[in-house]
Amino acid sequence: TQTGIEGAQPYHTVNQIFALGLTSMFTQTLVNEARVNFTRQNVIPQINPDSVAGTSQTVQKLQGLNLNLSAPYSTVPNINVGGVGNFGIQSWQNATSGAEAITILDNLTKVLNKHTLKTGMIYRRDMGWYETGFPIALSFGGGLTNDPVSGQGGAGLAQFVLGAVDEGSYTGLYHSPWQSNNYWGFFGQDDFRATSKLTLSFGLRYEIFGAPVERHDDVTIFNFTGENPQVPFAGRVDYAATPQHPSRNMFPTHHGDLGPRFSFAWTPFSNRKTVIRGGYGLIYSNSFYSAIAPQLTGASSTGYSQYFGWNGDFTFQRPAFQISKGAPALNIPNLSVIKQSDDQFLGQGVSMVSPGDKDPYVQQWSL
Repeated sequence: TQTGIEGAQPYHTVNQIFALGLTSMFTQTLVNEARVNFTRQNVIPQINPDSVAGTSQTVQKLQGLNLNLSAPYSTVPNINVGGVGNFGIQSWQNATSGAEAITILDNLTKVLNKHTLKTGMIYRRDMGWYETGFPIALSFGGGLTNDPVSGQGGAGLAQFVLGAVDEGSYTGLYHSPWQSNNYWGFFGQDDFRATSKLTLSFGLRYEIFGAPVERHDDVTIFNFTGENPQVPFAGRVDYAATPQHPSRNMFPTHHGDLGPRFSFAWTPFSNRKTVIRGGYGLIYSNSFYSAIAPQLTGASSTGYSQYFGWNGDFTFQRPAFQISKGAPALNIPNLSVIKQSDDQFLGQGVSMVSPGDKDPYVQQWSL
């Protein structure tokens, strides 16, 4: 990994795979295949050694300055000095992220004269997590050392030496989500050898993509029609597993995902050197889950991922604070009480994913 004054932290990965299969031949024309799989992938960050970045010495200097630091993700601030560059931990790079899945599948094949019949099912439980700390970004652009009349002559390094932090420097609140969803799939298929030159294949697949669930129900959904309890207008934040949104699911699960499939293979000439193939299939996808993967704002959502800026007096003519005196309190809310108080975070931006009225699908045909 990249190291140095602006480098990312080192990390290591832990991967685990387990698979168990059983193939049973009941007769010469009846075969069953069953499998169970478990996979887990994890990326774990580590703090840069003192020989590279002097992290422990920097942490000692920052003690008591009220900078919302959190090890090992935001151990020190990310500092920007105008005309010089950045140093400190990179924002949003250092995180423990991972995914694991349990898969159970079973397929049964029966050969019956000119037909090869297949049926089966699959169950998969996906789990994903992303743990990090909101970055602390302190800016020393140089504007506060400019000549107050001409607005020129300042330098970022001079402002940094003075410890005068720019307004707009920020930190925030970030909830680390742990989400899961379930998937079920069932299929039936018939490969029919109509003649020695023509084979037809018919199939139907039924799938259920379960809606994602957060382990502790710490997730919100924006309700466009519900009246806001703090202002008399439509549009409110609903918290999962509350009277406003009783379900633990972020969205309803769709139950109409039927995907038919058809294909053929035809050999028109007796020399069998030419084969014409064609087919059509309707394929549903769980790609929607990737849109709310744990590292995206759709997962942490309004109320659980919030920006808080040190804005001072909003004139941008004075420091937000003097770093040697510590940062002023930002009144960052306690995550354990925002749901109880039905906090609507008025004035904050809204982040959400709208699922639509059906699961994504692809129609594919070929000749």
